[in-house]
Amino acid sequence: MSNLLATQRVKRWSIVPMLFVDVVGAAVAIVAAARSGDGWATVSWTAAFVAAAALPAQLVAFRWLRVGRTSRNLSVLTAVAVVATITAAVGGVALHSVGTMVVALIGLTTTQLYARWYTRLSREVRVELSVGAPVPHFEVVDLDGTTVTPALFAGQPVVFVFIRGNWCPLCVAQVRELAADYQLLAAHNVEVALVSPQPLAETRELAERFDVSFRYLVDPGAAAARQLGILHEGGVPPGVTQLGYEADTVFPTVVVVDGNGTIVFSDQTDDYRIRPEPQLFLEALGLPTTAR
Repeated sequence: MSNLLATQRVKRWSIVPMLFVDVVGAAVAIVAAARSGDGWATVSWTAAFVAAAALPAQLVAFRWLRVGRTSRNLSVLTAVAVVATITAAVGGVALHSVGTMVVALIGLTTTQLYARWYTRLSREVRVELSVGAPVPHFEVVDLDGTTVTPALFAGQPVVFVFIRGNWCPLCVAQVRELAADYQLLAAHNVEVALVSPQPLAETRELAERFDVSFRYLVDPGAAAARQLGILHEGGVPPGVTQLGYEADTVFPTVVVVDGNGTIVFSDQTDDYRIRPEPQLFLEALGLPTTAR
């Protein structure tokens, strides 16, 4: 097994225990804070709760993202966890107790593992998807099961957006952001093709959620992702597979192709929390980025 694949598998199985220890720590801290009769102990345990709950709260908050990106190292999350951990540690020293420090330090550790390791994709940049290259041939299907290839868009610019699926809040935020700019893209005859290896029913649900004339495409078995070298083996968290998703998915990727079939913009992000802004697509095509 390659080191890259081994790392991906370790990451896949790490998120569940990370969240488990955070939830348990948060529960212990909030119970201890409620039972404490000492003001400083209450503050210390409350701080430990904040540190432990920071990552689970952040993941829940992703559901309301309006754009497909966050700060590189999740600066707000990190700041909250650091301050809470310092407060819990000071309280622990004053109380001659290591409990608050242990809970807080575990919370701080999981936030940093998530922000600086877990979401980093460790992917290989594909030269065949680089700027200046002709768009590679690949086959996907639309909502009616009709085969679609890049040749279908010959003569007009198209933005291919490869997303992991509806289960991924950053992917949904990326689609939401594109939908908000739909009129601007359509005004310049730019097609948007969303490609995902998720089940057809999920892609249909996505199309209904965002009532804009994107091309909603399915990559059965992630065959196109494998062909293009953007397959993320084991990229779907274990719990999500219980909802009908396969374990393998796609690395979030955006490829903008001009009317001549040449790639003019390529984003092969190394962190699934950071997606390109839609205005970059128009800039790459030499088009105005604001409506006239």
